[in-house]
Amino acid sequence: MENDFKYVQVLVNIPKLDTRTFSYKITEDLKDKIKIGQILLVPFGMQGGVNAFVVGFTNYMPEGIRAKEIYEIVTEEPVFNLEYLKFLEWISQYYCTSLQNVIEAAIPSIFMATIKKSVVLKDNEIVLNDFSKDEIRILELLKEKNKMAQSSLQKKSKIAGSKFYQALRKLKDKNIVEILIETTETAKSKNQKVVYYKNSDNATKRQEEVLNILKSKTPNGELTMIEAVKIAKTTPATLNKLNENGNIEIREENVFRNPLEIFKNVKVEELATLNDEQNYAKKDI
Repeated sequence: MENDFKYVQVLVNIPKLDTRTFSYKITEDLKDKIKIGQILLVPFGMQGGVNAFVVGFTNYMPEGIRAKEIYEIVTEEPVFNLEYLKFLEWISQYYCTSLQNVIEAAIPSIFMATIKKSVVLKDNEIVLNDFSKDEIRILELLKEKNKMAQSSLQKKSKIAGSKFYQALRKLKDKNIVEILIETTETAKSKNQKVVYYKNSDNATKRQEEVLNILKSKTPNGELTMIEAVKIAKTTPATLNKLNENGNIEIREENVFRNPLEIFKNVKVEELATLNDEQNYAKKDI
């Protein structure tokens, strides 16, 4: 069983470490909760807490090495299981790349998002009895400010990493505090200015030329500001003036770009005619 092991093996989410795994001690309160495929927060040198994928378990630790403890579980639900992990390992070997790169490409980007957590004290009138020293320190800070970012709370408490997270988990299990999670994707959607043709009322001769070009290019759609400047051979200032006059409308929108668009003008070459021997080989394949 997974919870019989003393240590969890992880791939840390740090570039250039390839497939090297690191072992961390599983604390008693997490023994029944750690699973293959979860994302954990673990201490990693000067980088502090980093995200790590659970890829295995072990009871072995080299002599003289003292394993650090896990900080917390980031995703309770695993993002992959053991069978899928084996498949990802096969892909990494077949394409001669690191397992870390394959995992990052295979799982939804939301799981690689920047995760911000806030801690909320549920009852500000709570009496600080029957709590550990670390728990009391956390509660004292939350009494001053009912809601705090988890990172700020840890810094102000001056409690060592693993002890802080253990105390926080106990308070959460006792229903004393609530942890709110906000995810911010590292790759933000891109917004661009988009031009919509409306009319040519009261336009000058040159403005009419620009508007006619825009009208012909956007009968059922729109152009980005950059495309409009290029196609109409005009300037952003002119387009902004037309927008002020009500001839066009410029909006800030999320723009989807089809990655296959670059191939639209590529000539497709016909396949070469196969000889008898090649056709025979093709049938076997």
